[in-house]
Amino acid sequence: MIKNLYIENFMSWKKGLFEFTNGVNVIMGQSHKGKSAVIKSLRWLIHNKPRGDAFKNWDTEPEDEVRVQVCTDDEFKLDRFKNKNHNAYMKDGLVLQALKTDVPEEISSVLRLDDINLQTQFEGYFLLQDSPGEVGKRLNKLVGLSVIDKAISTVNGIVTKEKSDVAVSDETVEGIKEKLGELSWVNKAKEEAEKIQVLVDTNDKIGKMAVNIEHLLASIKKEEEVLKNIRKFLEIEEACTRLKETIDTLNTSTKEYNTLVFIRTKIKATKQDIEFTTKWLEVIPKHKAICSLVDEFDQINNERTMLSRLIEEVQDKNRKILILSDDITEYQEKRDNIMKELKICPLCGQKIS
Repeated sequence: MIKNLYIENFMSWKKGLFEFTNGVNVIMGQSHKGKSAVIKSLRWLIHNKPRGDAFKNWDTEPEDEVRVQVCTDDEFKLDRFKNKNHNAYMKDGLVLQALKTDVPEEISSVLRLDDINLQTQFEGYFLLQDSPGEVGKRLNKLVGLSVIDKAISTVNGIVTKEKSDVAVSDETVEGIKEKLGELSWVNKAKEEAEKIQVLVDTNDKIGKMAVNIEHLLASIKKEEEVLKNIRKFLEIEEACTRLKETIDTLNTSTKEYNTLVFIRTKIKATKQDIEFTTKWLEVIPKHKAICSLVDEFDQINNERTMLSRLIEEVQDKNRKILILSDDITEYQEKRDNIMKELKICPLCGQKIS
């Protein structure tokens, strides 16, 4: 059973929550307050109808979502929702696609609801205004007898189809038998064809033997040409041997020449190194003297820098002494003026003449 129903952006409802009790639940209210919309939202959840967007609340944006959600006594949470990107069901967080008007088995097996469970204010009284046949169908559906009727109907349909298929197969077999009677000459033709095939095979073997003989003759001619070439090669082999010995001697001489050139280059490079070293040894004393002069110059330069700093400090102190001398003279004059004004020495208390 459904415990509660939540509606969002469905027809006249922006948001709505309904709590249900066991047994029959009645939705009451004034006209045009959304009672029918509640029933239609349940039908949208149960039957996946209607299609399209006509049931979407008019006061919404294109990206807003339409949602109908129910919670059952079995603690299942089922959703039917539609937005810009999705049109699907959801069972406890698992998304299930809503294809055309099909309802996923996972949803219908939990709800177990049909139109018999929903009735609007303009419908007749349940079962009282139906014909006996309609009442029987509804009762059969409630107790499960409709399943038996449907199964019997399905089996009868299958039996009828199978009988029809058997009859068609029998007719096909009879037709094949008649065609086989018309084709009795095929066996004789098969025997003649087998004899012809033997002759063809024999002819093919003879043809292959002839081809092999031709290939053998061609191979013999090629071998004769090869023998002629071998004889010519043997005639020039001795000359080739002498030429090879000459080439080996030339290669040996070339290697010795390259070795001598390499030694000559090394000797020349060594001679240049010796000349450079000799010149460097002559320059070393002069270089040492220059380095000594440079060190003395650096030392004198450092001392000059220190003297410059000392002179600057002395000049700075002289300037400070002059400033202090001026300050002392100024203070002495101020003291003398104060003493004259006091006419009494502040240290000894005697009058100042």
